[in-house]
Amino acid sequence: MPTKEASEFSLSLGKHRGERSRRTDREANVNTDNMTTEELQAHLDHMQDKSLASLKNTVQTAYQTEELAVASNVELARQTEQLKGIHSNLEDIDEQQKRSKFLLRGMASWGGAIRNFFSGGPKSKKKAEFREISLDGQGNPNEVKRHMGQPVETRPAVKSGKKNFDDQLDEGLDELNNVVGRLHLHALNMGNEVDKQMVIIDSIDTKTDQVDGEMKNNTRTIKRILR
Repeated sequence: MPTKEASEFSLSLGKHRGERSRRTDREANVNTDNMTTEELQAHLDHMQDKSLASLKNTVQTAYQTEELAVASNVELARQTEQLKGIHSNLEDIDEQQKRSKFLLRGMASWGGAIRNFFSGGPKSKKKAEFREISLDGQGNPNEVKRHMGQPVETRPAVKSGKKNFDDQLDEGLDELNNVVGRLHLHALNMGNEVDKQMVIIDSIDTKTDQVDGEMKNNTRTIKRILR
């Protein structure tokens, strides 16, 4: 059951919204036929100010969105480096298991020792390198990385000064276009970073199974030697 205060607040809020809506309608449907030149100029200035304020808010929102995009790209890049580190560690373990297999084979039998003598031991493999995924002609990845390392500006689209409406509008639209263009690059980079991570994860999964099999085989060999 709503309280009296809550009911009064709801009624007051409804009246305020209704009045604001009627005021907006009046501004949009204002009759300029009987206005004087001064009134027409004042009305025009008012509508232009509203347009510039709306554009300013849109640009500020775009900058805030870019801040989130930059933070997301930085986090994705950090995760990618972590995955590369995990993969590199697995490759080191794989090399160690191959070396252990070589030594255990020589200890297990004379035949194994002879094989080791002629084979010369396991060869070290070059570690995997995961290529950078291009942006398919949509932009330079370095441009995205350059923006990722710098704070995002939050300056207003409409600057103070005695510029006319058209100049301020063009300036604000140009700024908005630049931010949207960078957002496009950030989005492409995020998608490509995720694709790269999926490739690394698949390789980690395969390498993990391989290392697990080698460890089990070496364990069985050790048990056979100790009998």
